Amino acid sequence: MSAENQATFDHVSLSLAKQGRPSADVTPEEVRCLYRAPNGDRCAAGHCFEGTAGIDFQEDSFCTNERIAVLLAAAGHNPLFVREMQRVHDNAARMSGGEPVRWLQEWAKGMRRLATRENLSTAVLDAALAGKVD
Repeated sequence: MSAENQATFDHVSLSLAKQGRPSADVTPEEVRCLYRAPNGDRCAAGHCFEGTAGIDFQEDSFCTNERIAVLLAAAGHNPLFVREMQRVHDNAARMSGGEPVRWLQEWAKGMRRLATRENLSTAVLDAALAGKVD
C-alpha cells in the first residue's frame, strides 16, 4: 500500500461522495466528463488540483495531458494513480448516463475494485458513502 495513493484515494473518495454526481456535461447524445464543470463540480482529477488550477483544461482521455500530470505531481498526487481514479469516474458517468444515484453506485463499485487492486483501505470511502448507496 502506498501512503501517497491512500491519501489521494481518501481525498477523492470524500470529495466525490459529498458531490454525489459526476462532473459532466450530459446530453441525450453523450456524457462528456469535465475536470471542472460550470456548476462547480469536479471529476476525480479536478478534486486533486489546487486553487483554480485546471479550470481552463478541456477533458482529455483520462488525464494524459502533460500539464495535468505536472499539476497533480506538484500537489503531491501520483498522476498514474489519479488517472485510474479518473477512469472510474468517467466510466461510471457513461454507464449511468450521468444520473446521480446510478453514477454514485457505479462509481462506488469501481472505487472498491481499484482499492482492492491497489491494496488500499476503503474505510474513508465506506464512511463517506454510508446511507448513500447500498
